[in-house]
Amino acid sequence: MNVSFTKAEIADLSVLLPLTKEFYIEHPLEFNQERMQSGLSQLLENPDLGLAWIIKFESSTVGYLILTFGFSLEFAGRDAFIDEIYLRPEYRGRGLGEAAVAYAQEYAKASGITAIHLEVAKGKEQAIGLNEKMGFESREGNFLMSWSK
Repeated sequence: MNVSFTKAEIADLSVLLPLTKEFYIEHPLEFNQERMQSGLSQLLENPDLGLAWIIKFESSTVGYLILTFGFSLEFAGRDAFIDEIYLRPEYRGRGLGEAAVAYAQEYAKASGITAIHLEVAKGKEQAIGLNEKMGFESREGNFLMSWSK
């Protein structure tokens, strides 16, 4: 499979912004260009917060993967969250999502990250199945809850 992952730099904002907009429209989430640009800039300029990778397939840009960092006593160390993973619809079903998750897992192992977490929307059975295949387990009795200012 001819898939590659390129660590995004601040110069890649012009590539990432349209992809994030596609992701937000599809899910549907409110997309605010200024807020997204600010968030991506902070992430790309501070690797202690996390990393972004641009996903390419046969030299075409097809998506992105965002991995953010935290710390967990429960998991005894630094953990990470697949904050967003997006593949353009015409590239889905080719194993690229699985390759992207595996890439994040390999990065985590090499970087001393003890756990990766992710969120899957209810009703997305294909995504749930893929993540279970990749070794992710649902945490029954736990709900992802968020606070935002």
